Amino acid sequence: MTNEEKRRKASIARRLRENGVLISVDDSWQDSVLRMRQVGMPWDSRAFDLGNGGAGYSINVNTYIRSNNMTMSYIYLDVPWQDPSIALLCDPVEIGACYRNYRFYGRNPFEVGRARVLNHRIVRPELFCRGTAFQGLLLWSGLGEIPDAFEHAGVLPATVTVYDQFDDAYAFEFNLRIDRRNKRRPEKHARSSRPSLFSQRDYVPV
Repeated sequence: MTNEEKRRKASIARRLRENGVLISVDDSWQDSVLRMRQVGMPWDSRAFDLGNGGAGYSINVNTYIRSNNMTMSYIYLDVPWQDPSIALLCDPVEIGACYRNYRFYGRNPFEVGRARVLNHRIVRPELFCRGTAFQGLLLWSGLGEIPDAFEHAGVLPATVTVYDQFDDAYAFEFNLRIDRRNKRRPEKHARSSRPSLFSQRDYVPV
């Protein structure tokens, strides 16, 4: 199953649950395998404009694995609008960057210390044993900006879907605070300094 197919499957499952449709997933079994909950202060988990037309997402989570030999192959973030470009931020060490911290680029670029981020710690090919626990930030970015209907300091519902090595999905609901402080503003075009056609008198010979 490709990443796009996984994303589509997670999005369909979320919409079915929102509309009260029972899907063939044993939630009690899922809960026995993986738990993920939101922790920390409200602004630790947020959706924010980057100022360049894109958006960033940060969720502070506690993850607990309750099954032996589990691997997380990918973690998707699903928001109320369609943005297939949303993806986990890449580990700067893994891609050989000249810096170690995770970076968000935009009007006011900033870094998140690598030690605080879970992206590279839990999405790995290695098998985790029962009782493994993680706490930290999951980071994503997308090319689409947050729609204008979502106001600053509001709450954004989001779904995090974890896929294991068998393509089994585990979905968790979170609430993110909305940060619009870097919202992209329409560019102001400078008024032309060129004089108008009738701003000067015609030359009259003496």
